[in-house]
Amino acid sequence: MVDQELWQVGADGDVFSCVDGLRLVIRKCNGYTRYLVLHRGTEDERQPEMLLESGTESDLTAAMGAARGAAKRIRFVLAGRLTVHSDHPQHSTIGRAV
Repeated sequence: MVDQELWQVGADGDVFSCVDGLRLVIRKCNGYTRYLVLHRGTEDERQPEMLLESGTESDLTAAMGAARGAAKRIRFVLAGRLTVHSDHPQHSTIGRAV
């Protein structure tokens, strides 16, 4: 659940949390604090992560809040999308030849 994420510090100094299939990353960059919301499309560890949202904030706390808010919005959209796809079998395979 997005409101109960556990934040960790990586070896590179980034602060990150993995929640609901998303990875929230916070890093210092040129005097600002940048947040990234990343998603891996499947459970396949070899698939690259996709950047879904990013932004800059003035400090760590603000960036964590912005990342949390973005993750909530993204989970809402993805949940609705998954519901639509499960209700319509013809949409269940992305990139399928028609």
